[in-house]
Amino acid sequence: MKRFVSPGALSVCGAVILLAGCGGSQSPISASGVSAAMPGTVRTRPASGGGFSGSYTGSASVRSCMFKQSGEFTFSGTGKVTFLHRSAESGELSRPWIINHCAGSWSGSDTLMSLSDPGNTITMSLTRVVKHNIIDPCSLKPYSYKVTGGTGKFAKATGGGTVRFSCHRSLHTYSDQWSGTLSF
Repeated sequence: MKRFVSPGALSVCGAVILLAGCGGSQSPISASGVSAAMPGTVRTRPASGGGFSGSYTGSASVRSCMFKQSGEFTFSGTGKVTFLHRSAESGELSRPWIINHCAGSWSGSDTLMSLSDPGNTITMSLTRVVKHNIIDPCSLKPYSYKVTGGTGKFAKATGGGTVRFSCHRSLHTYSDQWSGTLSF
């Protein structure tokens, strides 16, 4: 038995197929089943971060602020901190000598760098408000830190907290302990 389809039936069938493609979701689906970005849209990665803690040990050079000399503290070492894991740090703090005493606060900067991916760094400013004439940068009094920048996955890093230094002057070594928050 032969079937005959009229040209009018084909037109109705074509219109139904054409209209069926007009409804539903308009976002394209990639081969993996994940929605692909529409042209002209920007995909953003959600912020990561949380509690930030860890410690470093290494070599240090310490000059206390006294006898008409500004104080200086340079340090570099390795350790582990949250999000960077095994990493290195390098920093410098100073306190000026003005007229007949140490003035202002101990302040400076520190950079933390991932050892597994050196393109990932976090830079901080460090400050310790001095209420008394504390000449030693390594007393266990805390420094406040504020994240000022970064590179790689930490390019938009923000955060802050405290860091405490301990120094062994005769061995030219130091250790520190970090505690705070980090968002990136």
